[in-house]
Amino acid sequence: MSNIYLDYAATAPVREDVAQEMRAVLTSYWRNPSALYASGESAKLAQYRQQIAEQLQVRPQEIIFTAGATEANNLIINGVMKQYPEGNLLISCLEHDSILLTAQQYSCQIIPVKDSKLDLNSFSGQVDDKTVLVSCILVSNETGAILPVRELAKLVQKIRAKRRRLGNTTPLYLHTDVAQGQYLNIMPQTLGVDALTINSSKLGGPKQAGCLYINSKLKLASSLFGGGQERGLRPGTEALHQIAGFTSALISAQSSKQTEFARLKHLQQNFETNLLELGAKIVQAEVERSPHISMAIFLGNDNESLAYKLLAKQIEVGTGSACHATNGQLSHSLESLGYSRSEIRACIRFSYGYQTTQQELDETVSALKELL
Repeated sequence: MSNIYLDYAATAPVREDVAQEMRAVLTSYWRNPSALYASGESAKLAQYRQQIAEQLQVRPQEIIFTAGATEANNLIINGVMKQYPEGNLLISCLEHDSILLTAQQYSCQIIPVKDSKLDLNSFSGQVDDKTVLVSCILVSNETGAILPVRELAKLVQKIRAKRRRLGNTTPLYLHTDVAQGQYLNIMPQTLGVDALTINSSKLGGPKQAGCLYINSKLKLASSLFGGGQERGLRPGTEALHQIAGFTSALISAQSSKQTEFARLKHLQQNFETNLLELGAKIVQAEVERSPHISMAIFLGNDNESLAYKLLAKQIEVGTGSACHATNGQLSHSLESLGYSRSEIRACIRFSYGYQTTQQELDETVSALKELL
């Protein structure tokens, strides 16, 4: 039996068309796109920016290429908050660490959950006259829960209108991280957001690639300084082959998202039914979730030990957010949802994607049945 890979929420296998595009760029378009003689490279960079913009239905100049979602999330928070040192921001309790840890450098409040859902009533009460930024992830990277970004956008619009009536000129921006949202609508205008983060490696593209969409009305302060590339927000010679791979991956993911949503939802439902029969508990089973993540609690089992036992059977899974693996800390997301320490330490995250098959999930269930 070949390895069964069930950690797509961490990174997806690179798609073949992506690898081909990257190889072509590496061999034919290797010059610095900013050089006077690099007209081909400059044109390619503009082409990829245009293609990303078309996928998101935004302007090309609103796309900032980054080295993945972590950098993009740092750019938006630092870029806004450095302009408003007396301001504060709100983030959801299910954010990735790249949002949570960056936000904690400033005056920050956490939007809590109620009955496993983001508490929008609490959000409205938390916004004050100095709140300048709200960041809410679209899909939790741990539980797969879909968060109410559109509903938040409507509330933000009402708060903006109230501020205008009262003569308060403090801006209020809304950002979302859609790194795990590849099976949903991620158009900024549809979501109602001012800024949006996309990660390449979750789409079957290369690691250390992605972008930050920034509405043209939103100006950010720079944290990095150099040659002025990417509107001065991300200076440095553009990694054209990485951008090529990211662009190719996003186009592939967007073109297949509807059929993949249906296929993965069917796999998810069958798989979770089998896990429940083994005595597992599905985290946030009662809320709307993306079809590519199932986090299960195997109470009485240590998740790392169980993950190693599965690995011995050539089944690769996650124990939650990979970012927690090195520091030994419990997941802040699961703690905020009210799960106990023993439950959190018994969590396994199964996540699937374009190469996942029913047979692989059936073999995983059989392995778990033997181990448990």
